[in-house]
Amino acid sequence: MKRNRNRETLRSREKDLSRLFWSRVNIGKRNECWKWTGGKNRGGYGRFFFEYRAYSVHRLAYELAYRKLSQKTLVKQTCENRLCCNPNHLIETNMKIVQTSMAEQGITRGFAQRGEKNASAKLTKKQVLEIRKLYIPRVFGYKKIANLFGVSVTAVGDVIRGTWWKWIPNKSIDKREARA
Repeated sequence: MKRNRNRETLRSREKDLSRLFWSRVNIGKRNECWKWTGGKNRGGYGRFFFEYRAYSVHRLAYELAYRKLSQKTLVKQTCENRLCCNPNHLIETNMKIVQTSMAEQGITRGFAQRGEKNASAKLTKKQVLEIRKLYIPRVFGYKKIANLFGVSVTAVGDVIRGTWWKWIPNKSIDKREARA
């Protein structure tokens, strides 16, 4: 008896959630973007609050239309419209695919970029190769190179050992272990 009451309460809650959510969406034709008319987060994506919980609108639209998702599963809008809630424009994905896609489109933040494309990079690829050529243990060391390029001794060591700029082939003669 108690189980049935709990199920009824859950179904009633899901109906209320669904009704309230879809009332804030301008539903158009099947292939059009369905614009979210409610609140947004700082990034411009739709945000929905229900019973003291915040939801990402495109994720919630996907779950209401198809099925519940695991925490690791992400939902991506194929139309690139941040306020779109059309389930036909939403696909399941994961973080690696999203980051790769963003990098290909050039819309990643500075910290996600490699090399000189990184907003906080102080060295160029050419300088990294030059640092690796200049290094001669006990003759032309980390400190001299750091002063020459205006970076820290640690940065020079990381470049020489290949801890930083890993994708550039490194024929370092510094055999000390790279920091992980």
